[in-house]
Amino acid sequence: MAENNKGGILNITEKFLRRRKTKVLQSLGKTEKTTDEKLVEDCHKLDRQQEVATKLQKELRNYVNHAKALSVASKAFYGAVSEAYEPEWENHAQLTNILTSVDVLWQDYLQKLQDSVQEPLTKYLANIPQIRARVSKRGRKLTDYDNAKHNLTVQQNAKKKDEAKINKAQEDLVQAQKIYDDMNNELHQELPEFFNSRMKFYGELFKNLFSAEHVFQTETGKIWNETSEWQLENLQGSEQFVVNATHLADQHEHARYTPRKSVRSTSTIIVG
Repeated sequence: MAENNKGGILNITEKFLRRRKTKVLQSLGKTEKTTDEKLVEDCHKLDRQQEVATKLQKELRNYVNHAKALSVASKAFYGAVSEAYEPEWENHAQLTNILTSVDVLWQDYLQKLQDSVQEPLTKYLANIPQIRARVSKRGRKLTDYDNAKHNLTVQQNAKKKDEAKINKAQEDLVQAQKIYDDMNNELHQELPEFFNSRMKFYGELFKNLFSAEHVFQTETGKIWNETSEWQLENLQGSEQFVVNATHLADQHEHARYTPRKSVRSTSTIIVG
């Protein structure tokens, strides 16, 4: 087992040094470097795709955090509204049920944002490191391919040709080229497919977001509009709530409080 591990480490080290040497020779212009402009362009698109998705994830997280804060503020505020009326008030139980229902809608809304928007975006972004890993591996195999071409050229141009070494170099080149071509062709298909998939993905993501918002707004509106004792026909939304509040205030007009004027008289101090 120790020998196998040692052999594996030596093999990895040998590959690393060989690839590094090839890159140095390429930078000095002493050996050919294979290029693929189409793949380079697709990689640039992947960079931009990741940048956009990462920013969207950041702002979505901020959006959801604010929604959570608003749900807490809403619960606290309407809890204070409930406490403004004593339990003996005839509509107190109804108001309590309404506030409970609104709180449930908030929790459902936040859960939908988590399940239908945040998690899909996280999974979408998780694809990018995996693709980048394959791009990096393809880059290493490309270096191996260029090294195999260089090695064959060296053997063929040697003053004292060794047919065995030339044949071995040719076999190594065929094998290196096949590995590289297979990975390169896969990425030529995968990168454009992933890039083009962004439109459908974002369409579904935004649909889930807007749908969750629509359901939340609609259902909270229904809760206020369908209160049996406060409901006035043909009025909806915030106008309905204003009318309900006005109606409630008018019912208790007789209980209005008017601040009393002070009975104290202002004393004038004369300085002699």
